[in-house]
Amino acid sequence: MNAKKVIKAKILELRKGKEVFLKREYEGWQRYLGGDNFAPL
Repeated sequence: MNAKKVIKAKILELRKGKEVFLKREYEGWQRYLGGDNFAPL
């Protein structure tokens, strides 16, 4: 049996710096999920 945990989050006061950081993290995560074990996370 697998356990799952769902995390809901909200971004407050999205500024350019946060936007750039979040895009970089999201792209790295997508690469990691695609099999790139060296994706920057």
